[in-house]
Amino acid sequence: MKIAPYSPIQKNLSRFESVKLLTTQKINPRINQKLTQNILRKKSLRKIDLIITSNLLRAKETAKFLTKNFIVDKGARIINSSLLNEIKFKIGCSNKDYEKEKSNIIRKNFIELFIQDKLIDKRQEIQNKFTTFDRLIKKWEKSRNILCISHTFFIKLYLIYRDNPHLFDNPKILWEYINPNE
Repeated sequence: MKIAPYSPIQKNLSRFESVKLLTTQKINPRINQKLTQNILRKKSLRKIDLIITSNLLRAKETAKFLTKNFIVDKGARIINSSLLNEIKFKIGCSNKDYEKEKSNIIRKNFIELFIQDKLIDKRQEIQNKFTTFDRLIKKWEKSRNILCISHTFFIKLYLIYRDNPHLFDNPKILWEYINPNE
């Protein structure tokens, strides 16, 4: 569930140029606090006592927002970890193609780059992050109620990996899990 919307649009840049910078982590946008408050107004995650976030600004802001606004227990411990940072990649399309297909072309290109192992973050690095993250979660999950705050491609790939540990041996199966047109 996307709980902390943000806009990657940067002043004096097109949406396309802004998205290119976002996917390579050259920009680090802030969350939209008003929209976040509207989304979370009726939610309660009070039983959460540990929040693990990526090191990116919007994830850390989301964690602070949740504790500040009493959506999670104010005493919840927050751990920032680069293990949950978004996967870096170049979007690999022209402005014209992006304007025509929007996010669909980014998802398609992400899948192709993952299969070809041409993301900025290589498959082996991503797999290592996932196995390290799994060990960390297993260490705490029996005694804590954990909320993880990360980013779209990281979460999608991680959930696919949890469902099918052969993802890194057979990366083409990503097509079975992600429909670029949705």
